Amino acid sequence: MWLLDTEHITLRYFDKPPSRYAILSHVWERHEQTFQEVQGFSEPHKDACPKLQGCCRLARLQGFEWVWIDTCCIDKTNSVELSEAINSMYKWYTNASVCLAYLYDVDPGRESLASPNSSFRSSLWFTRGWTLQELIAPKSVVFYSQKWTALGTKDMLAVLLQEISGVDASILSARVPLASISIGKRMSWASGRRTTRPEDAAYSLMGIFDINMPTIYGEGGTRAFRRLQEEIMRISPDQTLFVWGPTCALSSLSTPISEEHHTAVSPENTAQIDGFCEDSDTPVRSTAQSAQSYLLAPSATSFSSTHPISFPLAISHAEFMESLGRHCADSSISQIDMNEVRLNSVSR
Repeated sequence: MWLLDTEHITLRYFDKPPSRYAILSHVWERHEQTFQEVQGFSEPHKDACPKLQGCCRLARLQGFEWVWIDTCCIDKTNSVELSEAINSMYKWYTNASVCLAYLYDVDPGRESLASPNSSFRSSLWFTRGWTLQELIAPKSVVFYSQKWTALGTKDMLAVLLQEISGVDASILSARVPLASISIGKRMSWASGRRTTRPEDAAYSLMGIFDINMPTIYGEGGTRAFRRLQEEIMRISPDQTLFVWGPTCALSSLSTPISEEHHTAVSPENTAQIDGFCEDSDTPVRSTAQSAQSYLLAPSATSFSSTHPISFPLAISHAEFMESLGRHCADSSISQIDMNEVRLNSVSR
């Protein structure tokens, strides 16, 4: 883990991070100084951009010798280091003593942060994919304006932050654990957020679901999001992962299934679900992809139209594993009661 010395604005590598460090959360602007640029500083205090200088100054004033900033503390030319950093990032934010959330587009003046048209509410920070985990993971988050003026803490602003981001105030105030929130609801928090690179829409959610997977830039957003869901299925029996898509009226469920739908899942076609014909080594993509598209969402945006239902769903881990044809040695695992399951269309 690379960290920036707040006094000298130089980088240092740690095999084991120090016990105390600050961490920055921000939206990337047009030009951000990279790892290579910071390494090449001849006069760091002159060469560093205003954001780096402001962050280091603030962290130093708060007694921190080290700060982590994603733009310059990752060597993005090294694919191994980049993948390791992305898989570790949620942990790094969790372990930080404080997260400095810098909102460069917020200059509140005398306006109330909670006012309907406040610059705080409309900040781009609340629309970006990576900042979701940066809001949730740290124990302490302090928000700053473009002039590095403190706006408030995550705990103080929890109710307002829930209104803006959709993330429960109980999560932001650490009154309930993140793992107690259903998969579908956590997905809905990311449904309105965007990333510059399509794959990052999935990679930025790995920590929120406590999973790790290789990062493969170039695979595309849909494939990356599918891999994310497959990893979630390996560790969680939470069926709200499959609760996505447009909502439908319950009355529509009585509509007879068309002959076309009968044909799509007829015995003659089931041999193709595994991706190969029974009498050939030729992959069959159309049926397999169609079947998978009914099960897994193409992106977090698919969870945007979810709405809460009042009845509970419960399933034990043993039952879930048995449904997959796997043996679960520990049958005493308690049931997961999902009282706030979000329901989407059951006919996709």
